[in-house]
Amino acid sequence: MSRKTSFILAVLAMVLLCVSATKAGTYKNNTSGAILTMGSNGRLISVAPGASISTVYVPTSADLTKTAAPPYYNPIAVRHAVTSTGAADDQTVTLLAAGSPTHIYVWKVTGGPVSVFYDATANTPAVAILRAGDRFQHDLNRRASALVLQFAGAGTCEILETNEAIE
Repeated sequence: MSRKTSFILAVLAMVLLCVSATKAGTYKNNTSGAILTMGSNGRLISVAPGASISTVYVPTSADLTKTAAPPYYNPIAVRHAVTSTGAADDQTVTLLAAGSPTHIYVWKVTGGPVSVFYDATANTPAVAILRAGDRFQHDLNRRASALVLQFAGAGTCEILETNEAIE
């Protein structure tokens, strides 16, 4: 195995063993040597001895001591709780501007069927959400500025705008 291949495999092993993308914080290198870890931009970086790093990734190395909680990892940019009193009570949700989250998730929480339109009810066909607990997701990619929810009866929906796909 070549030195280059060995180095690449070592770096990949460090990334897989040292990082988890579930929490966040500020960490300090308490060793006399540099430590490789994942920066907030998702790229591998070297943390010098005595230096600190602020990241959304959680290093599992005991040589990095957590010194502060923020920044927190959260792919959800906006949560909209939408309530309608019935068939004559359409609800419009304005989505974030361009350069913002690109994924939307719509859950029907309570009530009868809901039709979801992009920008206006004239933009047919709509996406139908029939039962409580049903949802749809879409990689919106900033192609609409609003969702219009048309309820068949009283009910609620939840809409999430996210920076990345979530499951």
